[in-house]
Formats: sequence, structure tokens, C-alpha cells
Amino acid sequence: MKHHSKIGLLCLAVMATASTAQARDKIKMATIAPGSTAYSIMTSMATTVNMNQDAYEITVDATGLGTKQMVDAGRGRLDLAMATPATLDLMANGQSMFKNLPEAPELHKNLGLVFWFPFGTFHIATHADAGMTSLSDLKGKKVFLGQPGGGEYHVANQWIESVTGYKAGRDYTPIRATWGSAVLAFENKEIDVYVAAGKPPFKQMAQLTEIANIRFLGLSKAEANTISGRKDAASSFIKAQGRSFGVIPRGSYGDAVVNREDVYSLATNAGVVARLDLDEDAVYQITKTFWNNLSEATKTNADLSLVTPRGAFALETLKLHPGALKFYGEAGIKVPSELR
Repeated sequence: MKHHSKIGLLCLAVMATASTAQARDKIKMATIAPGSTAYSIMTSMATTVNMNQDAYEITVDATGLGTKQMVDAGRGRLDLAMATPATLDLMANGQSMFKNLPEAPELHKNLGLVFWFPFGTFHIATHADAGMTSLSDLKGKKVFLGQPGGGEYHVANQWIESVTGYKAGRDYTPIRATWGSAVLAFENKEIDVYVAAGKPPFKQMAQLTEIANIRFLGLSKAEANTISGRKDAASSFIKAQGRSFGVIPRGSYGDAVVNREDVYSLATNAGVVARLDLDEDAVYQITKTFWNNLSEATKTNADLSLVTPRGAFALETLKLHPGALKFYGEAGIKVPSELR
């Protein structure tokens, strides 16, 4: 009798555990391709939240364009997504990749910030034996700027134009490809230049150094300082909100990279955004759990050290989601009035 009672109690315990697990509300998050710094930060955020509370479970999709994911979040098909200052502005104004989407400005109004973080520095890579040493050598070349319609494509295109005056499609050929197919095309020398952004060294770019000796095209420190002191297109572009000069330190990728000096290039920010109609408590609990466990999580993923309270509110492009704002207020973290 006692034996059967023990079995019954054990079954009840298992059923209770299963019931608790099933009770976790599903939160759908999307980010960009594996290998990027943004992917690393956002997937680690999901893991940290999932491990340290029982009310919500974040599942992550890392396929497709970030710009499409922003639209899906605006429409309520996604709960959390990655966004950048540039793509948020374009979405709000129905421009560029959003120009054929009349409802884009309204969808933008259904997005709220959770926090900003550094997206990384744009690496403009070519084969070491290609005879290219500066951005001016892009003339007439085949260049992968990122997936067409994506934020990286748009920003890389503008950055190259602001520095060189070259226009995609006129002065060089922008290649339409996915990230994976572009790597293969670069390996086979079917394209001349591959562009991606991240904190050096990041996996997506390190993959290229495993298949070829490469050179990064960018600016010297002196050239970067000169642009910073001028009043021209490049200076205006680099000083826009969410942009700055980033550095690819010499030796970041080992001997496969032939640059003998630090390379200066465009650096940008990104953010985790939530749909505004996502339950306030859900965003509050997710934000609280992430920040309260960030220090411990950083021990297993150094990329999370890029996420700081100061950097979280560095830009005024988007107001905070009420759930995130509630946590920051309770935590005594000062939030700029523009983000409230």
C-alpha cells in the first residue's frame, strides 16, 4: 500500500512539473544570422531569461532579414526583434526598403525599446592578393554589402558613398546573395568584396580568414581624424545618431589578415525592441531577469559585456516599452526623458 502511495505521489510530482513547464508563456524573438555579434547577444539574452524565471520561455528564430522581422513585430507576429537606428528611421518615414509598404509608419508605432547595444564595426574584406588597398579601389568591383533589403546593406552602401562618392550599381556592382552563398562566392573569387559588421573578432568574419588571406579596406587613424574634423558627407554620416568610428585592431584575426595597422571603419548600434501591445508584465519580467543575471551570463559570453546601462539608452530613436521602463524605474536606473 505504501509502495503504491509513493508511486502515486511521484506521478503527481511529475505531472505538476510538466504542468509548470507547459504553463510558461511562449515569447517569439527574431534576430539576424548566426556568427554576428547581434546574434550572440540576443540568443544569450534568451538563454539567460529562460534559465532564471519560470513564467516565460523565449524561442529564437535567426533566419531572414532584420527589416522583415521589425515589420512582423509591428504586426504582432513577433514579440521581440532586433532593430537599428537607421532602419527604424526608414520605417517611420516609409523610405528605402519600406517604400512599398504603406503601413510601415503605423507598424513603427507598435515598437518599443528594451535596450540598445553596439552592433559592431563594418568589416570590408577583400582577398589579400586582389591588389586592393583602399576604399577607392572598389571602383568596378563586385561587392556583397549584405542581403538586399536588410539594414546592413543599406548602411554599408551609404557609408561607402559618403567616403568615396561611389554609387552602388553605377561605380561598383552590388551582389544579390544570402550571407551563406556570399561566403562561398567570396571563397571562389566570384565576388571581390564581402562586407559584414560585428565586434572584432566575430565568427562571421573569422570564417573568411579560414578560407583565404584577406585585407580589410578602411581608413587609417589619421584619415578618420581628418574626416571627423571636416564638414562633408562622410563627416555628417559618421556623426549621425547611433554611428561612430570603430576600430579593427591589427592582429584581431591572426596572420590570415595582412593589414599591418589598425583599420578604422563605421560602427553602429542595434537594439532589442518589443511590440508595444506585448503584455507589460512580460516585458518587465524579461527585462528584469536579463539585467539581474547579466553579470553572471557575461562569464560565459564576453559579448554581453557590450550591454551596459549607459549604452542601453544611448539613442533617442525609439521610446522604451512600458514594461522595460517599469523595470529601469524600479532599479533606480536613470532614463533620459526622451525615452519615456
